[in-house]
Amino acid sequence: GQSWIQRNWRPITMLTFLGLVVCDSFGWLASPLAAEAWTLLQIGLGGYVVGRSGEKIINQIKEK
Repeated sequence: GQSWIQRNWRPITMLTFLGLVVCDSFGWLASPLAAEAWTLLQIGLGGYVVGRSGEKIINQIKEK
């Protein structure tokens, strides 16, 4: 995408989750993260990695 938000929403989302994990680890949250939050984080991280890899592969295929 051409807009700033299109290019950066995934890293922002993952950094937000990282912040939540750090806060949870140090006990800085009012209540611990629920199991569903950890599942969402796993899915999000997997989707992020697969999505970025897919984008790079598609771009290489388009160039050839």
